[in-house]
Amino acid sequence: MTLIGFLKQYFSSFRGRTAFFYTDPEQAEPAKVTTEELERDIRRAAAFWDSWGRGRKSRSGGRFRIGIAAENSYAYLAEYLGIIASGNTVIPLNQSFSPERILEIAGEIGFDALLLGENLRELPELPGKDFPEEEGRSFSLEKLFSEHRLSSEEAPLSDGDPDAVVLMLLSSGTSGKSKVVQLSSQNLSVYAWELFQSGEEKKSTDLSHMISSIHMLPLYHIGGIIGILDEMARGDCCYLSSAKRFLGDLERGGFDRLITVPAVMKKLIERAPRSSALSKSLKRAEEALCLGAGMNASLISGMRSFGIEPRTYFGMTETAGTVTYRGAYRDGACGKLASYCELKIEDGEILVRGKNVMKAYLNNEEENRKAFRDGWLRTGDLGRLDEDGYLYVTGRIKNIIILSNGENVSPEELEEKLYACPLIDECLVFSEGEKIAAKIYSSALSERPELAGEIRAYVKEMNRGLPMAEQIKELSITEEELPKNAMGKLLRRQSAEVCHQADSERP
Repeated sequence: MTLIGFLKQYFSSFRGRTAFFYTDPEQAEPAKVTTEELERDIRRAAAFWDSWGRGRKSRSGGRFRIGIAAENSYAYLAEYLGIIASGNTVIPLNQSFSPERILEIAGEIGFDALLLGENLRELPELPGKDFPEEEGRSFSLEKLFSEHRLSSEEAPLSDGDPDAVVLMLLSSGTSGKSKVVQLSSQNLSVYAWELFQSGEEKKSTDLSHMISSIHMLPLYHIGGIIGILDEMARGDCCYLSSAKRFLGDLERGGFDRLITVPAVMKKLIERAPRSSALSKSLKRAEEALCLGAGMNASLISGMRSFGIEPRTYFGMTETAGTVTYRGAYRDGACGKLASYCELKIEDGEILVRGKNVMKAYLNNEEENRKAFRDGWLRTGDLGRLDEDGYLYVTGRIKNIIILSNGENVSPEELEEKLYACPLIDECLVFSEGEKIAAKIYSSALSERPELAGEIRAYVKEMNRGLPMAEQIKELSITEEELPKNAMGKLLRRQSAEVCHQADSERP
């Protein structure tokens, strides 16, 4: 079970279909990519990296490690898969990283080559100890892809070793230093294989089963590639977008399925009343897969007001993005367990093992020891299973507030109660000495600042139904959004620092 083995089956089963659309600045209409063109582009990219690697030695002594720092694009996807098809390892990076940060990561991981997007094309040839000064180590992504499309050299697609590391990702933790997650070909392919094998009806020549989707998750995040493999496994047509282009792409056309993050979905719903094109597009959508962060009740209600059914999964970078996904959507739940892994709850913590679980963190024995218990991956998430097998994530172990009297307070449970107030867009609960405090962002205050009084009244009433230890004693309300990562997840450490610096009052 390998990623390239999956791609071979995909190309064989879905020949003649449109695989992707994407925005081409040189064309008035979106560019179309068929499955045959996708296969050819991957094989040509693989042929280049095969040729490039001859006579070279990798810095790690094994597969070549090739980084990509660019905005989402079709060229990015083709090169990403081409690197893997050539038997090498791809390391996608956040394109908003500074050149200094990219050079630092290149040195830490041991990059052998780096592909750069337009926003980083001024980056000089990577120097010194961080990156060998050798011609042909850093490339313009778009230029290289254009050259590959003109080439007649195509490498055969070989299944390869299922245990080989084909992808490295920086973990997107909301606090602390990023760790480098190593994912094997099997890790990356098990979800797509399961979907592919369950969708026999879509492999017929009857294209009525196809749906169109739009995908904006960044390819440097596990949700980016898993979301794309999801669409491929279903035999559907996917519009490749990005955070920068997503709104414009939605306003220009309608899609059956949206693949995004809760923070972006929320902004779309808020903007829709002011944009007839966006409103029309949202009303066409049947479902939205929101990954990277939880969906609160207000967001779900807003989605359903447009006829959009919410979908979400539970997973993390260390589990190749998925642990649960099966079953009809159930409010508050993350779906049922996938067949390729096991799950258990131990001392309240969700533990996972299976074919989707990473090999290890790169060069980090201390974190590897912390991550596993008797062969089970410790997710750090608290959760429960209901009688039907649906998983509910109730919080993070590291977020638990422990008061001096021994009381344990879950900030996530209090935040869920706060989100029941329609005026609250974002909130964070934390400890302020021996008191429970909250930071709240409300977009409504920009036009009606007096609504802060209604929020305080809501919190005061909420406190009446809570034990004394859980009552929110300090409250700060702001018109500014709280810090988030690229997937829209609140950054607790940064947010807490802002909260501690802010003026607060009793509710």
